[in-house]
Amino acid sequence: MILADVTITQAVHCPAGKLPTGGGADIRGFGASNFLGFTNVAIVRSVPIADGWVVEAEEIGGGTLFSWFLDLFVICVDSP
Repeated sequence: MILADVTITQAVHCPAGKLPTGGGADIRGFGASNFLGFTNVAIVRSVPIADGWVVEAEEIGGGTLFSWFLDLFVICVDSP
């Protein structure tokens, strides 16, 4: 978990011998039980890399008062 002020970029990797077929992230945080405070946080990049997935998110429209982080995931399959 990485807490963010403005922009964060994170990567998640497949185990050895596996290749990524999909991935993404959820925006999570503290301070708003219904997460309505995260309307000013957006995922701006979500792409595959050689051995996993990378996601970048940033505060937009003046940002948010709440602390937030990305919860990443990658879907991996056996390499041919």
